[in-house]
Amino acid sequence: MYNGDQARKQMLIDYGFRLPSALDNRPLRFDEFMQKVNQLTFVSATPDEFELSLSLENKGVVEQLIRPTGLIDPKITVKQTKGQIEDLILEIQKRVAKISAYLLLH
Repeated sequence: MYNGDQARKQMLIDYGFRLPSALDNRPLRFDEFMQKVNQLTFVSATPDEFELSLSLENKGVVEQLIRPTGLIDPKITVKQTKGQIEDLILEIQKRVAKISAYLLLH
């Protein structure tokens, strides 16, 4: 593929349809691409050994969970640790007054 593409471009350059710089305007080969990148993100439902080996070298394997039902994730609030017990009791009392559910994770 690469040599055929080069021959086609050379023909266009020879007859004046392209500038000489067109010879270098090509997709990178895989080995050239791998030399140029320093970070990669692989997104795959079924990663191959190649993706896993590169990811494990950098300790970067993450599982992404997507809800197939279309439900949105619940709102999460992160608060300061100062006064957290008093704040937690106040939030629970608000939910109890509304007859609402609450989830406490430790």
